[in-house]
Amino acid sequence: MGIASDIIGNAVNAYGSDDSSVTRTSLQTFLGKFGSSAGRYVDTIDPLGTFEVQFKFYPTLSLAEISNQQKPSKLGNALKSVYNSALDAGANALNNVTGGLFQNIVAGDPILEQRSKFEAAHKHTFMEYLAKANLMQTGEQWQDDQTAPLVLNLGPYVQSISIPNLKVNVSRVGNSRMGDFPVVSQPGVYPDGAMQMHIINTKAALHERIFYPWLREISLPYWSYDSQPYTTATVTVDFSKHNDMQYVFVGCRPDSINSIQATQQPEATNLTRQVSFIYDAMFVKSKLKQMDSAGEKVMGAVGSILGGGGRMLNI
Repeated sequence: MGIASDIIGNAVNAYGSDDSSVTRTSLQTFLGKFGSSAGRYVDTIDPLGTFEVQFKFYPTLSLAEISNQQKPSKLGNALKSVYNSALDAGANALNNVTGGLFQNIVAGDPILEQRSKFEAAHKHTFMEYLAKANLMQTGEQWQDDQTAPLVLNLGPYVQSISIPNLKVNVSRVGNSRMGDFPVVSQPGVYPDGAMQMHIINTKAALHERIFYPWLREISLPYWSYDSQPYTTATVTVDFSKHNDMQYVFVGCRPDSINSIQATQQPEATNLTRQVSFIYDAMFVKSKLKQMDSAGEKVMGAVGSILGGGGRMLNI
């Protein structure tokens, strides 16, 4: 805003205020507060709700157990290297001839074959072979408590999430003279409701290929693993690309899956179906960042300049 606008704004704010100690909040004050280039997070409006979602599955093997499973002999390593080199050379030749069709044909092993290769089934989650058998990309192997749990990044599949609100349990205590007063009846902050994810339908739908076997496992009348009765996941809904905050759900497992509603209509309008989850606890996590780093601010400025230049050049 220009100097003239500043003068007019200050005059309007001052008019009608009998108390000179009162500072009026004007549009200019608002824009100056939340339009600052300082990069303070508390003064930066964030209207976005976009997110990433990550599933970290348990139970998992210890790093020592994983190392023992993946430790072939020196001769085995040498033979495997030669064999893989020959396979790579042959695959490249066939892909060149077939335009990549060969790679599609041999993209992965059948699910039953992956299941037969699954070792120590009573020690770590069956999602280890199910994710691989369905050709899903796994995330980085996070090392927590000397373990490396399976991690699936499902952000592209999950279109929206109904996240429960947080609350405290409140009851009312009566008083004969002053009426009832609300008091916190139980310590702790609790989620108010379930969590639902709206997941895209694909030809190998996650609803039936991943979540349905998991749903069946949690209903079994016996323990599937040595350390816990069924597979659980720590689910992180991550907003950190635009907001320093994550919602974390511990001990997640599905409790309902929406089925496909059969229709002969030629146009499909509903591309997602809901999967609902129960969980043991929910909490909020932050990196406690206060403002943009110098590098982030410089890159943001460069992006703005390049964006403006691109619009001027019509590119």
